[in-house]
Amino acid sequence: MIFIVNLSVAQLNARPVKSGVGRLRYMEESDELKLLTEIRDAQREHLAEYRKVAQESLALQKQAVARQEQIAKLYRRVVVTSGVVILLVLIFLFYYLSSFR
Repeated sequence: MIFIVNLSVAQLNARPVKSGVGRLRYMEESDELKLLTEIRDAQREHLAEYRKVAQESLALQKQAVARQEQIAKLYRRVVVTSGVVILLVLIFLFYYLSSFR
């Protein structure tokens, strides 16, 4: 039974198209197949480009986070150093002003 089905499918594929309508239908199906293939290929290219852009974006985000961490550390150092300097100036002023009394 399977052999008969395969044979009939093979006969259908090997059968020449005789009418003009049949040829037109075959050409339309062929054009549709080409169009679908082009759409599939374009989607694959789009997906590859999207992955590439996403990876680049992720790398840039990681760099930005690292840079922000460096700036935060620098900011903390500046604030602590400024606080120490202001404290030393205040101590010096109190000491200097108390020596005049």
